[in-house]
Amino acid sequence: MKAVLNMMMEYNRWANERLFADCERVPEEIYHRDMETEYGSIHKTLDHILLVDLLWLERFAGRGDKYPSFDETITDTFKELKARRQTTDEELSRFCQESTEVGLTRMVQFRTVLDPATIEQPVGGAIILLFHHQSHYRAQAQAQLSMQGYEPQILNLMFFQRQTGLGLMG
Repeated sequence: MKAVLNMMMEYNRWANERLFADCERVPEEIYHRDMETEYGSIHKTLDHILLVDLLWLERFAGRGDKYPSFDETITDTFKELKARRQTTDEELSRFCQESTEVGLTRMVQFRTVLDPATIEQPVGGAIILLFHHQSHYRAQAQAQLSMQGYEPQILNLMFFQRQTGLGLMG
Protein backbone atom coordinates (compact mmCIF):
# COMPACT_ATOMS: atom_id res chain seq x y z
CA MET A 1 0.00 0.00 0.00
CA LYS A 2 2.87 2.37 0.77
CA ALA A 3 4.11 2.26 -2.84
CA VAL A 4 0.63 3.14 -4.11
CA LEU A 5 0.36 6.04 -1.65
CA ASN A 6 3.75 7.41 -2.66
CA MET A 7 2.77 7.20 -6.35
CA MET A 8 -0.55 8.92 -5.60
CA MET A 9 1.25 11.64 -3.66
CA GLU A 10 3.51 12.32 -6.63
CA TYR A 11 0.49 12.31 -8.93
CA ASN A 12 -1.26 14.70 -6.56
CA ARG A 13 1.67 17.13 -6.57
CA TRP A 14 2.01 16.89 -10.37
CA ALA A 15 -1.72 17.51 -10.91
CA ASN A 16 -1.76 20.44 -8.50
CA GLU A 17 1.23 22.04 -10.22
CA ARG A 18 -0.45 21.71 -13.63
CA LEU A 19 -3.80 23.04 -12.42
CA PHE A 20 -2.23 25.99 -10.62
CA ALA A 21 -0.20 26.80 -13.76
CA ASP A 22 -3.50 26.87 -15.67
CA CYS A 23 -5.04 29.18 -13.07
CA GLU A 24 -2.13 31.62 -13.32
CA ARG A 25 -3.32 32.43 -16.87
CA VAL A 26 -6.79 33.43 -15.69
CA PRO A 27 -7.60 37.07 -14.83
CA GLU A 28 -8.51 37.63 -11.15
CA GLU A 29 -12.05 38.63 -12.11
CA ILE A 30 -12.67 35.25 -13.74
CA TYR A 31 -10.70 33.31 -11.12
CA HIS A 32 -12.93 34.70 -8.34
CA ARG A 33 -16.18 34.75 -10.36
CA ASP A 34 -19.09 32.87 -8.78
CA MET A 35 -19.98 30.21 -11.33
CA GLU A 36 -22.84 28.78 -9.28
CA THR A 37 -21.00 25.51 -8.74
CA GLU A 38 -20.67 23.70 -5.41
CA TYR A 39 -18.10 26.14 -4.00
CA GLY A 40 -18.75 28.97 -6.44
CA SER A 41 -15.48 30.19 -7.85
CA ILE A 42 -12.30 28.49 -9.02
CA HIS A 43 -10.55 30.00 -5.99
CA LYS A 44 -13.09 28.71 -3.49
CA THR A 45 -13.03 25.25 -5.08
CA LEU A 46 -9.22 25.06 -4.79
CA ASP A 47 -9.37 26.55 -1.29
CA HIS A 48 -11.84 23.80 -0.32
CA ILE A 49 -9.34 21.15 -1.40
CA LEU A 50 -6.68 22.80 0.75
CA LEU A 51 -9.01 23.04 3.76
CA VAL A 52 -9.84 19.33 3.58
CA ASP A 53 -6.17 18.38 3.22
CA LEU A 54 -5.31 20.46 6.29
CA LEU A 55 -8.22 18.88 8.15
CA TRP A 56 -6.90 15.38 7.39
CA LEU A 57 -3.34 16.32 8.38
CA GLU A 58 -4.73 17.48 11.75
CA ARG A 59 -6.64 14.21 12.13
CA PHE A 60 -3.59 12.11 11.25
CA ALA A 61 -1.56 14.00 13.85
CA GLY A 62 -4.25 13.32 16.47
CA ARG A 63 -5.17 16.98 16.86
CA GLY A 64 -8.85 16.53 15.99
CA ASP A 65 -11.03 18.47 13.61
CA LYS A 66 -9.72 22.02 13.26
CA TYR A 67 -12.26 22.96 10.57
CA PRO A 68 -15.85 22.19 11.64
CA SER A 69 -17.36 23.53 8.38
CA PHE A 70 -16.58 23.38 4.67
CA ASP A 71 -17.97 26.90 4.26
CA GLU A 72 -14.80 28.44 5.63
CA THR A 73 -12.36 30.05 3.18
CA ILE A 74 -8.79 29.95 4.45
CA THR A 75 -7.05 31.99 1.74
CA ASP A 76 -8.06 35.17 -0.10
CA THR A 77 -5.67 35.38 -3.05
CA PHE A 78 -4.26 33.05 -5.67
CA LYS A 79 -0.72 33.82 -4.50
CA GLU A 80 -1.55 32.88 -0.91
CA LEU A 81 -3.42 29.74 -1.98
CA LYS A 82 -0.58 28.60 -4.24
CA ALA A 83 1.97 29.01 -1.44
CA ARG A 84 -0.23 27.12 1.06
CA ARG A 85 -0.90 24.41 -1.54
CA GLN A 86 2.83 23.86 -2.09
CA THR A 87 3.52 23.74 1.65
CA THR A 88 0.64 21.34 2.24
CA ASP A 89 1.76 19.08 -0.61
CA GLU A 90 5.20 18.95 1.03
CA GLU A 91 3.58 18.02 4.38
CA LEU A 92 1.47 15.32 2.72
CA SER A 93 4.52 13.99 0.91
CA ARG A 94 6.49 13.80 4.15
CA PHE A 95 3.59 12.07 5.87
CA CYS A 96 3.31 9.48 3.09
CA GLN A 97 7.09 8.88 2.95
CA GLU A 98 7.38 8.52 6.73
CA SER A 99 4.38 6.20 7.03
CA THR A 100 5.03 2.53 7.49
CA GLU A 101 2.85 -0.35 6.35
CA VAL A 102 1.93 -0.96 10.00
CA GLY A 103 1.29 2.76 10.57
CA LEU A 104 -1.12 2.81 7.64
CA THR A 105 -3.28 0.27 9.48
CA ARG A 106 -3.53 2.52 12.55
CA MET A 107 -7.08 3.65 13.12
CA VAL A 108 -7.89 7.35 12.99
CA GLN A 109 -11.07 8.49 14.69
CA PHE A 110 -12.82 11.64 13.48
CA ARG A 111 -16.12 13.41 13.24
CA THR A 112 -17.53 13.78 9.74
CA VAL A 113 -18.47 17.29 8.65
CA LEU A 114 -21.45 16.96 6.28
CA ASP A 115 -23.29 14.08 7.97
CA PRO A 116 -22.08 14.43 11.57
CA ALA A 117 -21.00 11.08 12.97
CA THR A 118 -17.92 9.84 14.77
CA ILE A 119 -16.22 7.09 12.80
CA GLU A 120 -12.92 5.23 12.65
CA GLN A 121 -10.94 4.36 9.57
CA PRO A 122 -7.43 3.03 8.89
CA VAL A 123 -4.98 5.83 8.05
CA GLY A 124 -4.14 4.23 4.67
CA GLY A 125 -7.78 4.23 3.58
CA ALA A 126 -8.18 7.81 4.77
CA ILE A 127 -5.21 8.93 2.67
CA ILE A 128 -6.77 7.29 -0.39
CA LEU A 129 -9.98 9.17 0.43
CA LEU A 130 -8.00 12.43 0.62
CA PHE A 131 -6.44 11.86 -2.82
CA HIS A 132 -9.81 10.93 -4.30
CA HIS A 133 -11.32 14.11 -2.83
CA GLN A 134 -8.58 16.18 -4.45
CA SER A 135 -9.13 14.56 -7.86
CA HIS A 136 -12.88 15.15 -7.64
CA TYR A 137 -12.53 18.86 -6.91
CA ARG A 138 -9.62 19.40 -9.31
CA ALA A 139 -11.99 18.12 -12.00
CA GLN A 140 -14.55 20.70 -10.90
CA ALA A 141 -11.92 23.45 -11.10
CA GLN A 142 -10.98 22.24 -14.58
CA ALA A 143 -14.63 22.37 -15.61
CA GLN A 144 -14.86 25.91 -14.24
CA LEU A 145 -11.81 26.89 -16.32
CA SER A 146 -13.38 25.31 -19.39
CA MET A 147 -16.66 27.15 -18.74
CA GLN A 148 -14.71 30.40 -18.97
CA GLY A 149 -13.01 29.46 -22.26
CA TYR A 150 -9.68 28.20 -20.91
CA GLU A 151 -8.34 24.78 -21.90
CA PRO A 152 -6.80 23.09 -18.85
CA GLN A 153 -3.91 20.65 -19.07
CA ILE A 154 -4.50 16.90 -18.89
CA LEU A 155 -4.61 15.60 -15.31
CA ASN A 156 -5.34 11.97 -16.16
CA LEU A 157 -3.60 9.45 -13.87
CA MET A 158 -2.63 7.22 -16.80
CA PHE A 159 -1.08 10.22 -18.57
CA PHE A 160 0.91 10.95 -15.38
CA GLN A 161 2.05 7.32 -15.16
CA ARG A 162 3.17 7.25 -18.79
CA GLN A 163 4.91 10.62 -18.45
CA THR A 164 6.75 9.79 -15.20
CA GLY A 165 6.99 5.99 -15.23
CA LEU A 166 5.57 5.88 -11.68
CA GLY A 167 3.00 3.22 -11.02
CA LEU A 168 3.50 1.33 -14.28
CA MET A 169 3.45 -2.41 -13.88
CA GLY A 170 5.43 -4.81 -15.92
